Amino acid sequence: MILYGALVQTRLVHCSQADLFPFCVAITLAIAAVVVGKTQRVPAARAASWKERGQVTVKAIPSLCLPVIILAHLHWSFYPY
Repeated sequence: MILYGALVQTRLVHCSQADLFPFCVAITLAIAAVVVGKTQRVPAARAASWKERGQVTVKAIPSLCLPVIILAHLHWSFYPY
């Protein structure tokens, strides 16, 4: 948000105010999820083994690289504006 504010020449105070509402919504939803989970007695998921974690991480590499690729293309103007 700081980068966005600098690019569009907006005061940082206004950017912080714009972040406040989504932050409050996210906190409210997180608290609601914990309350519902505790009151409905939702069982916890089993812990994944290190082998499963490694396999999932390798599968996720293309998805994790996508934001980097998009930002690099925007930075070096491969995409027209």
